[in-house]
Amino acid sequence: MIKRLALLIALVSVLSGCQVFAPPDLDLPEPDDPMPIAELVPLPEPPSPQNEATFTAVANPDRYPSSAQYITVEFTNTSAYEGFIGFSHRIDRYDEDGWTAMALVNRMVGVYLPPGESASFDFDLRRDSRSYTPGRYRAVLTGVPGQLVVEFTLS
Repeated sequence: MIKRLALLIALVSVLSGCQVFAPPDLDLPEPDDPMPIAELVPLPEPPSPQNEATFTAVANPDRYPSSAQYITVEFTNTSAYEGFIGFSHRIDRYDEDGWTAMALVNRMVGVYLPPGESASFDFDLRRDSRSYTPGRYRAVLTGVPGQLVVEFTLS
C-alpha cells in the first residue's frame, strides 16, 4: 500500500512538472580542463641540534645559609626556539674525594619556556633526611634536554 502511494506521488509530480530533487549548482571543471592542484605547504622542520631550545640554569643566589630549606634555580631559554625542560634532580656534596651523591629525588618537574624567557624553581632541601653542613654543593638536573649542573654554597 505504501509503495503504491509513493509511486503515485512520484508519477503525479513528474506529470505535473514538479521537480522532486534539484541538485545544487556545482562549479565542476569541463572534461578538457586540467584538474586544479592543491597548493603544497612545506611542513615545519623537525627538531635538530640547530633548531632546538637550549637552556642554562643557575642558583640564584649561589650562596645560602646552612639552615636553608630551599635553593632557587633559575632556568633561561637561551635559544630562538620555544622549549620544554623536564627533569628530576639529585644533590651532590663536594669533599676532599670529589663529588658525592647525597640525595636522589625522582620527582619529575616540567617547565615550558618561550625564547629568551626565564623561570625559577625552588628545590626543597628538606626532602633529604641528611643534614646539610656548610660546604660546596650542586644540584644535578637530569632529563630533557639533557643534564644541567647548578652549583651553590651553604655557609
